[in-house]
Amino acid sequence: MRPLIGIPCQADFRAGSQRPIYGNNRTYVHAVESAGGLPILIPMLNDLSELQELLPRLDGILFTGGIDLEASLYGAQRHPTEDEADPQLDLLEMTIASWALKEDMPVLGICRGMQMLNVFLGGHLYQDIASQY
Repeated sequence: MRPLIGIPCQADFRAGSQRPIYGNNRTYVHAVESAGGLPILIPMLNDLSELQELLPRLDGILFTGGIDLEASLYGAQRHPTEDEADPQLDLLEMTIASWALKEDMPVLGICRGMQMLNVFLGGHLYQDIASQY
């Protein structure tokens, strides 16, 4: 049986119609599929406690690239060069990370995903390396 790999979705708008959607980059989905896994997209639920029904069924989590994390999560002020964050996405991913790490589930963070895991585990980020490092 193929392992089920959860991929949290981001909020976006469909080009043209501007209808609100949840989604993620196809490249991540196809990479999981090519590696033998079955990608499961996890939408932003209104009630995150409902994740308790889904997460135990998964075999791993892929935290993908995307928008900036909210600077207050690592004790910083938003830098002028930082893009807008999505607090709902931050909460979704940190909720999933909390569960996955507690359950010793395999996780992979790519770009934003690695930054989120760093912040979740108490790390800090440079928002603009040129001016802050």
